[in-house]
Amino acid sequence: MDRLQIVESRPRKVSAWLTEKFIELKLCMDDRALGPLRLLESLEIVGLGWLAMWHVLNVAAEDYPPLQGLIDYDPLAQRAEEQRRGIEIVRLEAVKAVCSAEH
Repeated sequence: MDRLQIVESRPRKVSAWLTEKFIELKLCMDDRALGPLRLLESLEIVGLGWLAMWHVLNVAAEDYPPLQGLIDYDPLAQRAEEQRRGIEIVRLEAVKAVCSAEH
């Protein structure tokens, strides 16, 4: 943030905190028993979130010089994709568990 001259913002911090709490509440309301649906949704959020973040930063760096050369985004996106593939078995098992719990 210093390199990009982004000032730490209390409203942004509060907004991020509120968003985190909202997501926790949503996950809890969807699956109060901390079961397979909550696991599935959590894996989706984490898996897609990191990958999307690195892709967005990589695209933004094309037109925003302060982001250029800051980080090599491609290996980070590749790592996020590898991590997502690594949790794929757990994710698919959670899908099966959610579907079987519905019946």
